[in-house]
Amino acid sequence: QKKMMYKFENHMDIPQIEAFATLEGHTNSIDAVKVDPTGGKKFISGSHDRTIKIWDLNTLKCIKTTSEDSKGIWCLDYSPSGKEILSSSGSGVCKIWDAKTGKATEKLSAHKGSTYWGAYSESGNLMVTGGFDKTIYVWSRKKTSKPALKLIGNQSKVRCVGFFNDDKYILSTSQGGEITIFDAKTGDIVSQQIFFGEREELEGNISYCGRAMRKIGGGCQFMTTHQDC
Repeated sequence: QKKMMYKFENHMDIPQIEAFATLEGHTNSIDAVKVDPTGGKKFISGSHDRTIKIWDLNTLKCIKTTSEDSKGIWCLDYSPSGKEILSSSGSGVCKIWDAKTGKATEKLSAHKGSTYWGAYSESGNLMVTGGFDKTIYVWSRKKTSKPALKLIGNQSKVRCVGFFNDDKYILSTSQGGEITIFDAKTGDIVSQQIFFGEREELEGNISYCGRAMRKIGGGCQFMTTHQDC
């Protein structure tokens, strides 16, 4: 039987990267940037000016600006195919956009309050969203009229959420410093750690490398997960 090992540690050795270009176009703060996973020829940015911009990575020119959301954009994610964009915003409604036309095609409505994070599963068949209402919803891409699963267990606002280990698990971080791992199929809590008090925040990006996952958050904390057979 496989045993899941969860390792929490501090990591301060973060490399410094120098900017080689400055892109202008948004008229308010930018909270989300994502590179097209299918070839890296495009990337997207989301702003509190309520728009999403699609950029050409070679020319660094904006090639498309979406219609305005009702409130600022907090998070963006590409589908694995690169054909869709999932946005989360202060309106509490997540939207699916056509990455080619920049048009909104579907809405995910369930959260009561801002949705701070949204992400596709590795397969692209599922999506997960986390909000300031302390809840996480799992959505089937085939049926977006209502959530497929509701995850409860966070004691404060959900700041980051994503799938890992072949979409078997969901990891979330909260404003109260909680790191919670859920079973993506049942919604049960597999593991939960609390690192900070209510006034601290643990947030950031979840990146994938095979079965490993790295979580960078406030104070340069990171988490890795791996399997030990």
